[in-house]
Amino acid sequence: METDTPTMTLVERHQLDRLRADLDSSRQELEVAWQEKERLEGRLEKVRTKADLKATFADLDTVQAQLYEEHERNSKLQERVRALEKEIRAMRRQALLRPSSPGAPLGQASSGGPSGNSQH
Repeated sequence: METDTPTMTLVERHQLDRLRADLDSSRQELEVAWQEKERLEGRLEKVRTKADLKATFADLDTVQAQLYEEHERNSKLQERVRALEKEIRAMRRQALLRPSSPGAPLGQASSGGPSGNSQH
């Protein structure tokens, strides 16, 4: 995990910590979603090998719909993880570019905040 930069304000560090926690949570949720997707794919393979075609087709439709939902969920989670990673990099880059002012107390080194993309 990346470290804070010396020029980050307390507010930025707090925001960065929240983003990191959100990123970790999203990554964990993504891992669970991938496991569910793999479970459904395994179930789909079993359904394809069933002898009873009528039951197989009904189950196949259900499993394919669930698999599609998991795919959509995974895509959204991947987008969220990428967006959080990008926001963290931007925040760090912004803090690195700001000159450090040794006399200024933390939290007042910058008059501006991060972009308005953070979610509460």
